[in-house]
Amino acid sequence: MRVALLILGSVLFSSGSVSAQGGTEHQQHYPNISGEVIFENDRVLVQKFVLQPGEWEGIHPHSGHQLGINLTDGQSTVRYGDQETTSIGRAGSAGWQRAVDLSERHESGNTGDTPVEWLWVNLKPSVTGSAQEAVDHRHHYPNIPGEVIFENDRVLVQRYVLQPGEWEGIHAHSGNQLYIMLTAGETTVR
Repeated sequence: MRVALLILGSVLFSSGSVSAQGGTEHQQHYPNISGEVIFENDRVLVQKFVLQPGEWEGIHPHSGHQLGINLTDGQSTVRYGDQETTSIGRAGSAGWQRAVDLSERHESGNTGDTPVEWLWVNLKPSVTGSAQEAVDHRHHYPNIPGEVIFENDRVLVQRYVLQPGEWEGIHAHSGNQLYIMLTAGETTVR
């Protein structure tokens, strides 16, 4: 069994120097569906959502920038007012959602025939006094190659696949990272 792994390198590259916040202000809320908090620390809040075929989230805002990661393949349609875009998401793909005001009348719906599951990684403001370092945020494992699947000025997403019995090799971490396992499997960390 192979293990597919996404690494979000140095998850918060920069968002200004403001106090770190906790609580519900970073959670994504939808009128028609509810999500589950999977992970939270002082830099990110990760929520999982499932949208059934024919189901729509309802018109909602996004209070801040977010990284979306598809956990399943599926078709969805995104609306901003009267404009619609339909796309096929692939498991393990990632995309960026800018902050959206309620007046934009934004919502998404599952227009396919299978449930769509995704994670929203909600970026929190950086901690007061944290300095931005000029480092290579790409993660490097000596024994396995990775691929960059998404990158912007705030996040870098890389994908790695570990085959049975394979080890990453001794490595360093250049900054904060969030690991997301895309497949079931057992791993050991030394």
